[in-house]
Amino acid sequence: MTALPMDDVRPESVVSIEFAGTTIPVVMHEGQPFVAIRPICDALKLTWASQYLRIKRNVVLGSVVFIMKTTASDGKQYETGR
Repeated sequence: MTALPMDDVRPESVVSIEFAGTTIPVVMHEGQPFVAIRPICDALKLTWASQYLRIKRNVVLGSVVFIMKTTASDGKQYETGR
């Protein structure tokens, strides 16, 4: 799997979902969701760096995760991973 090209990210392809009392930006690209993991960690009060290392060590998740910055509808920038 290759990284999502930033040219392909259009504002209409970014949606927000509610999760644990916070808004999580999700980028849809070719029918696949690219989810911002950091706000999920924040909502669950988990340390982002530790969770990222766990994801990278995972055989399945580690092969497809990457980091990109997105701006959500609230105007905040998030690192989005897949």
